[in-house]
Amino acid sequence: MRERIVSVTIAMIESEGVERVRVADLARRAGVGIPTIYYHFESRAHLIAVAQIARYEAMMVPLRELMDVIEAAIVANDEDGYWRSLRQYFALVFEPAQVDGKYAMGRLFLDGEGERSPTRDAAGFIARQFSRWVATVTGAQGRGWMNPAVDATTLTTFVWSAVVGQAMAAPTAAAMDAEALADLFETLVRVRAT
Repeated sequence: MRERIVSVTIAMIESEGVERVRVADLARRAGVGIPTIYYHFESRAHLIAVAQIARYEAMMVPLRELMDVIEAAIVANDEDGYWRSLRQYFALVFEPAQVDGKYAMGRLFLDGEGERSPTRDAAGFIARQFSRWVATVTGAQGRGWMNPAVDATTLTTFVWSAVVGQAMAAPTAAAMDAEALADLFETLVRVRAT
């Protein structure tokens, strides 16, 4: 029952937006009573947070898998594979994640009428993904593929901020695309063999 309620909530968020999810509409669509929803969830905000986390986890699967490829490239000393996989990572973050002109990956935690619970609840796996990013930058620096003078944590924060900033600005600002971000990233940090 709980999974069905979350699934219907996700569908409503994706089709109508967080602000339009009403508990009465959700109960009707899920085929349950309103008390059943409140039996499983403390509040509408809690339900939205759980649905947002489920959306985030689903969106993260291909990014986690690509991070595995990036890490494997470092272990295999495959510089071309490393840079190619980073470009694919940027493409996954930007291109397929657009929903109604907004970048869903970054927008995910900005939706919710100012509620911060999705971010707080997701902090653990966000921290793990961030740490993996820092480790891949450090690994590339250790291989001589990236400028060792660049702080890995600062660089990772810069890239993540670009994604979230784009999500906040879209569609009102000029869109940054994945290729442009990848080009900037490489220009700033890549060490090329002479």
